[in-house]
Amino acid sequence: MESLPMTSKTLKMKINPKLKNLQIEFSFFANDLYLSV
Repeated sequence: MESLPMTSKTLKMKINPKLKNLQIEFSFFANDLYLSV
């Protein structure tokens, strides 16, 4: 039974979209910061 690789795969798939959203939010934030200076 290979349940570990399966769970790590689903974990990555769940975390990945969150990471992408975070990167997008951060880039917008950095843009605003750069423009305001």
